[in-house]
Amino acid sequence: MARYARVPLLIAALLIAACDECETSLDCGTGEACINGECVGGSGTYGGSDGDVDGDADGDADGDADSDSDDPSALIWVEIQGGTFMMGSDQAGVETLPVHEVTVPTFEMTQSEITVVQYSACVTDEACTAPLEGSQFNYGIPGQAHYPANGVDWYQADAFCSWAGGRLPSEAEWEYAASNEGLGDTYPWGEDDPTCAVAIMNEEGFGCGENNSWSVCAKAAGNTEQGLCDMAGNVWEYVADYYYEDYSYTPVDGSAASDPPYEGASNRVLRGGGFLDQAASGNLRSFARNSWSEIDGEVDLGFRCARDVDDTPEPDAGVDGG
Repeated sequence: MARYARVPLLIAALLIAACDECETSLDCGTGEACINGECVGGSGTYGGSDGDVDGDADGDADGDADSDSDDPSALIWVEIQGGTFMMGSDQAGVETLPVHEVTVPTFEMTQSEITVVQYSACVTDEACTAPLEGSQFNYGIPGQAHYPANGVDWYQADAFCSWAGGRLPSEAEWEYAASNEGLGDTYPWGEDDPTCAVAIMNEEGFGCGENNSWSVCAKAAGNTEQGLCDMAGNVWEYVADYYYEDYSYTPVDGSAASDPPYEGASNRVLRGGGFLDQAASGNLRSFARNSWSEIDGEVDLGFRCARDVDDTPEPDAGVDGG
């Protein structure tokens, strides 16, 4: 089966229209992203204190066509169809063992890592605090509005996702999405080794020679089949889970490990690798894990959000529920 056979489902799920051809999202207009060679504009979904999480005027939260927005702070949500997969690997040491079966319900994930302009909207709304600033931090730097919002700690990431009507993804959800809905692919794009053609990484220098992260979705060839960008490289991503040294205590229902492994534990799981990582590190693999303090931001650390999908069937028209 062709590796992009499911792309039409993504387009339908996002209710978006194809525009011009592109190589990266930098070739596209405001509010658009480069997905598999085409500029597409998604339904605007973002947070706010008024409770209207999809950014439209009708107050719904379904991300449908009536919520189109060219607001650059809008989020594009991609539906990830649930399923059962084998989580972990015997190729990376004890931290990815034991390989175990996990069932992940259908959920949605933001198409990209959260950007500076998206995070800034939350700061303006006084629901988030500002990230760290300085060398290689993107917040407040002219021309880097669409770079990842790095320099945030776990609590800031969690606050943004809550404000946006979502949450941080669980570690299981993240791996399931990165491996193309649990297909077991080593990388989001398949089995070929990482290069700067598909990921922002340490090749010919940090960040493909730029010594920094890049604008999100700059490497469309590295997208997952569902159209998620930068699931390998650019910046590491916080997930919801506390870090355990192996999978002995990991939930099998796709939820996060929300209890610390010991009193006072403060390390959270990181996924995806970043612009400082070489291919040989193994950190760009879909199953690779890392950990970091929940109270410290870094230049190669950001996040993306997830949200639940309401699978409750609509009542039949004309049926009296009494």
